[in-house]
Amino acid sequence: MVDSGGAGSHAAIFAREYGIPAVMGTGVATTELTSGRIVTVDGDVGEVSAADEAPGEAAVPAAKGGTEGGPS
Repeated sequence: MVDSGGAGSHAAIFAREYGIPAVMGTGVATTELTSGRIVTVDGDVGEVSAADEAPGEAAVPAAKGGTEGGPS
């Protein structure tokens, strides 16, 4: 997950080439989620959720059009 960038960003291209699920353009994910915390990255929906939260609850949404779901 990255706070800025979209489908054409360096991070998105890297994630796509290596088959890593990623969400781009969250705006605040790197400040809201602390290092070492277990998270769920849903590139299809564009959400990043902490493991101790229910899906969709307090999720960090990606910027519109800013998701990358891994390999296509």
